[in-house]
Amino acid sequence: MFPFGDPDRLDQWVLNIRRNTWTPNVSSRLCSAHFESHPFSTDSWGRRCLKNTAVPTIFYFTNGKEQQPGRKSRVSNNDEDA
Repeated sequence: MFPFGDPDRLDQWVLNIRRNTWTPNVSSRLCSAHFESHPFSTDSWGRRCLKNTAVPTIFYFTNGKEQQPGRKSRVSNNDEDA
């Protein structure tokens, strides 16, 4: 889930995602593959959770578009220049 309660961190998330005309909403999600392993902790139920300081840093960009080998993006983007 995007950190809407932390405007500075939210700005960093959006900047790192590099989608010029896209704005996240409360339904927006980002795959855990975009985070290094250290921003995760385990809650009392044994579930893996993002720490409240986590920022996504793992992206593969080609011609300005995110691309991961062997994976297709599930995020809809109508911006051809992103």
